[in-house]
Amino acid sequence: MKKLFLLLAMVGLAFASCTPGGEDGPGGNGGAGGSNEFTFEVTNIGEQGATVTVTPKDEARTYYWQVTAKSNLFSNFESTAAYMQYVYEYLKQSVENEKGTWEAGKKSLLFTGVNSYSFESLDPDTTYLAYAFGVDVNGNLTSSDLSYYEFKTLPSTFDSSVWAGVWNITSPSVFVQTTVEGKYQQAFTEVEGGFTRPVEIVDGETVDPSLAGQCAIYGWDGFFVYDAPAVGMYVGNTIQLINNEIVYEDPEQGAIYQWIAMSAVTEMGYDSDVPVGGEYPPYTFVMDKDGNVQIEAYVGELTNGMIFNVLNFNIFPVVGEDIYVWNYEEPAYTFSGDVMTAVKVPAEDNGGATPAPAKLSAKKNFKIMHKMANQKFVTKKFTAARFVK
Repeated sequence: MKKLFLLLAMVGLAFASCTPGGEDGPGGNGGAGGSNEFTFEVTNIGEQGATVTVTPKDEARTYYWQVTAKSNLFSNFESTAAYMQYVYEYLKQSVENEKGTWEAGKKSLLFTGVNSYSFESLDPDTTYLAYAFGVDVNGNLTSSDLSYYEFKTLPSTFDSSVWAGVWNITSPSVFVQTTVEGKYQQAFTEVEGGFTRPVEIVDGETVDPSLAGQCAIYGWDGFFVYDAPAVGMYVGNTIQLINNEIVYEDPEQGAIYQWIAMSAVTEMGYDSDVPVGGEYPPYTFVMDKDGNVQIEAYVGELTNGMIFNVLNFNIFPVVGEDIYVWNYEEPAYTFSGDVMTAVKVPAEDNGGATPAPAKLSAKKNFKIMHKMANQKFVTKKFTAARFVK
């Protein structure tokens, strides 16, 4: 998928940001590989957790270690040595940006001796690699390749069918887009009591076979509302919305219509949203054991070391390297905020302000353009104004 963004997220390195796995690459399940300068033990493997212990064969050396989805490495890098160099450059950048140090202390990026950590935010049924490589206290790389060990989390026992249906989402603020006297305007507005709109979650395979294992969420974008859904991936007891997803490609306009996450980057002085590309979930629906749902915005790190937090998630037209805006005759309202709530609407509740599922979704008029755009969607055109900050 084409990446067209001003800023790019760094994902897959932090403890809590491991991403879902894909096809297996080299190395057998449970096997070790690379330079074999370290040994690994993985215990307490569950659906979303595991305890990893790493031991250097030279107990006096300093090193860096981490866990990443196997697909992060073997799908994106030509070798384990290339991935090691990528991580090492990231660590050097963190030191340069004063996010960490090579020396011993609270902010040290390095370890010595035997180390163990219990991961609690892994994805179910996903192959991971625990890896390590040597770096000295002066920041010099002391390994020629990774040492790694492969393990796989257990399949999820969560019944994803409970997500299907209509949900009332309430966000603390709303992203408003409109055109006043021919000029595009946008603003974030806090709403007393929250902004509420129903959405419908539909199992992706009922929309298109290519969306198996995913879901379509109608009602998220304020302009298209029920004409085009966001796409989410089932991960255990969560739904993770997918950034960068292309809704429709229009050869006549030379545009692609794409879901884009907008974020605040406070260290750069932005007070409104800027686009941040990368394979991360802009928002995650989390269901607890009692069926309560909270929607959490993503907080991550850019490749330059700066922190960003997602503010909103919308469909925008993209032409070449430029993001355009829509010609909104009426104000469009899209959910915004760090934390939102979702309450399921009983299937028999067809009255009041809450639409019935059959009225809510656009499935009856559905026509596959790329994956998700229906006929009403393609009648909407964007303005000639670029999305410029």
